[in-house]
Amino acid sequence: MLVPRTVYALPAAAVCPTGSPPLSRTRAPLRPALIFVAALCLATFASAATRISVGDIKGDRKGAISKALTAELCSKFECVPFSKIATKRRVDWRKARKLTVAAVFTGTVGKVKRVPTVTLELGTGPGPAAQRWQFPLRAGKLAGASLRQVRSDTDALLGGSTPEPAATTPDTTARPVTPEPAPPSGANAPSATEPSTPPPAERAAESSPAAVSPEPAAKSTLRKAALVSVELGSDFLNRNLKYSGLSTANLRTYAAPLIFAPHAHVELFPLTTVADNLLAGLGVEADFAIALGLKSAVSGGASHPTSYSRLDFALAWRLPVGPVFTLIPKVGYRISSFTVGPASDGSTFTGLPKLTDNGLKVGANIEAAFGEHQNFIVFVGGEYLPSVSGKDLISAAYFVKGKETGLDFEGGVGVELVKNFQVRAALMYQRYSYVFTAADGDTYVATGASDVYLGGRLMLRYSF
Repeated sequence: MLVPRTVYALPAAAVCPTGSPPLSRTRAPLRPALIFVAALCLATFASAATRISVGDIKGDRKGAISKALTAELCSKFECVPFSKIATKRRVDWRKARKLTVAAVFTGTVGKVKRVPTVTLELGTGPGPAAQRWQFPLRAGKLAGASLRQVRSDTDALLGGSTPEPAATTPDTTARPVTPEPAPPSGANAPSATEPSTPPPAERAAESSPAAVSPEPAAKSTLRKAALVSVELGSDFLNRNLKYSGLSTANLRTYAAPLIFAPHAHVELFPLTTVADNLLAGLGVEADFAIALGLKSAVSGGASHPTSYSRLDFALAWRLPVGPVFTLIPKVGYRISSFTVGPASDGSTFTGLPKLTDNGLKVGANIEAAFGEHQNFIVFVGGEYLPSVSGKDLISAAYFVKGKETGLDFEGGVGVELVKNFQVRAALMYQRYSYVFTAADGDTYVATGASDVYLGGRLMLRYSF
């Protein structure tokens, strides 16, 4: 058994057991007995339960693995809450030493050859782990045999009983042991004066031959999308419709300084639960925004009820690019409209068309995740609509010949407030461009138009 370096000194008047006279008054014949009693007291202090802590098991979303480890190990060892020895959710070995914590358990849940697996590590100080295990999971839980193996190996590693090797005659010959070189400053290593006990790594290897080193991280740490993500919030938009090359004075421009449009966004990646490769990133998404309380009027005129809505749906593919970036190509379809209706007195705006912007869209987003737990997200994206319907502006009512295209850009940041909850803020730009072919004598004559939406978006995102 490793003997702690702490020296326990008995005061002159200390008694152990009760009734023993002070050491200064002890007669010579009683000294062997007192030495035995002092050694017994020292052994009692040294036999106090070893302190450990069960830390974060990454990927253990419901905490089933952490709870099972805590229940199994804390019956043998004294457990210290991980929060007391952690700084920013990482082990702080200075705090651990102050609380005399000898070892800390951490781990990662992943997949090895498509089998859900947990890799556990037992750290006794800065640097590589002193012991590693890898066990398969069933319904996200550790088997009882696996928990018992961890407890047995930990007991052996931290100074418990170790199974004796088979031998016909025990070797009781004392041999000198050369102390190991002193570890780097701050490392949790035994003193050179400790008994000749094999190093922890060797003892763990003898007591747990079934322990397996984890597979390379690339095989089990593929960053995947959440199964479902839901965003709720609002767009805050400014809209401007203008014409170019206008030769007639019968077309109305339009300007809306602020459009309040509640917004919902949903993502579904069903393969993330069954695939352990790039196919896990295939999914679908839908996006819907609709204006509330919007009205239009000319100065001093009647108010006209106004509606604006936009529906997007797309096939998306999340492709991890290194440990930080994710590329998300998309292809989908948009249905959008902006309409100014008649006023309560039945009057309408002449020269102001109802705009319907429907068409195929293609694009891509790039996300970058930063922080220890990737809880700070930066994202940018763009989409192109190569051919938009353009109704009613491109029709017999306005311009018989013409073409409309669309272009979108957005960029923003996301911050994880608590687990699975993010707040996201973004700037957005949408532009629909028109090219007309008109002849002299037509009712409306212009070479083109632009319909621009510029603004921001604020969303709350939940993923599971």
